[in-house]
Amino acid sequence: MAVVGDGGTGGRLNPVETLQEEAICAICLDYFVEPVSIGCGHNFCRVCISQLWGGETFTCPQCRKTFFQRNFRPNLQLANMVQIIRQLHPHPQRLAPPAGPPNLCEKHQEPLKLFCEVDEQAICVVCRESRSHKHHSVVPLEEVVQDYKNKLQSHLEPLKKKKNRGAGPARSMLSSFHILQTQTEAERQKIVSEFRQLRRFLKDQEVVLLAQLGELDREVMRRQEEEEAKVSGEISLLDILIWEAEKKLEQPVSGFLQVGCSTGQEGRGSSIDPGRRLRVISQKNAVLREVLGRFQAFVTLDPNTAHARLVLSRDRRGVRWTDARQDLPPDPRRFDVSCCVLGCRGFAAGRHGWEVEVMAGGTWALGVARNSLPRKGCLEFRPEEGIWAVGRCGNRFRAFASPPATLPTSGNPRRIRVVLDYEEEQVAFYLA
Repeated sequence: MAVVGDGGTGGRLNPVETLQEEAICAICLDYFVEPVSIGCGHNFCRVCISQLWGGETFTCPQCRKTFFQRNFRPNLQLANMVQIIRQLHPHPQRLAPPAGPPNLCEKHQEPLKLFCEVDEQAICVVCRESRSHKHHSVVPLEEVVQDYKNKLQSHLEPLKKKKNRGAGPARSMLSSFHILQTQTEAERQKIVSEFRQLRRFLKDQEVVLLAQLGELDREVMRRQEEEEAKVSGEISLLDILIWEAEKKLEQPVSGFLQVGCSTGQEGRGSSIDPGRRLRVISQKNAVLREVLGRFQAFVTLDPNTAHARLVLSRDRRGVRWTDARQDLPPDPRRFDVSCCVLGCRGFAAGRHGWEVEVMAGGTWALGVARNSLPRKGCLEFRPEEGIWAVGRCGNRFRAFASPPATLPTSGNPRRIRVVLDYEEEQVAFYLA
């Protein structure tokens, strides 16, 4: 804003004109309409700055500062001030340019006060008398300026009317753009929310399906264990049949054809059919197989209870001791001192039996334990502590009773059958 002075005011600034100048937009040179502020602090009409700010970057018309993000802030105080000024002065009156020395003719150094209508240029009084302009039509320069002002004013009024007619649709269009932007942002948030819910749903479905697959895998493993135990039991029964048949074949002829009689005729033999004897043995074994199968239990080992020096097989049916201590995750169910492992399945009723194959040498123990057995610290294998077991230590087979007892066995037993009768509170061990 220029500060001017004149001889009448002694160079002092007119406050009313200064206030009017502050209420004028630097783009349209008219009073502010919906004034907004940009990042540098300068104010413009909302429509003017929106039309001028077309691309991604924008340069302020006043300070030439460049902005990369479109951001307008309404200036309500300035809008109120413009309304007050508009009531005092309906039309803006901009300050006159500073007074300077009069225009002089370059040739004669005289003031340019005349206008040659033929050559259409300003001339001085000396030029008027020269041959170049003596016979031309000449009028005072002020009249020509006034005529041009009148013509410019006549063109200015239609332009202002056109601007006023276009301001309304422009504001309406900007308002429509703002509504569209709001609707676009709402739609964007809706899409983000729907896809977030969809991802959560897919994650839940993944967990459910994986759980179902885990159940199916465990069911397949259980059936596999049942089939393996069934085959193992049948093999054991066949071993018994073969052993009994071989023992019979080793007997002499007289003994092979005799059976003991409990009718009081001791030592008196009677002839029997060998085929009938084999059928009786087969029937007894069938009954035995049915009884054993009825109480057959399928035991798998729980890796969460296994000591760090015990390694389970893939099917979790076998276990072996290793010198290297495994790096296992901490678990309150895991034994930390005693090299023990428990089965996954517990029993709370009924009669159950299972067979265990053991190594020919080494030290081991197997049996039944309470679920409340402590997992931390050193355990004592005895019924008072909740353990009923047999085992091998060196070359001796022991029953972990109170007190411990040495078992009379011959050879190296490889298969031991464990039978638990929960109601009778009995645990029995057999050489299978």
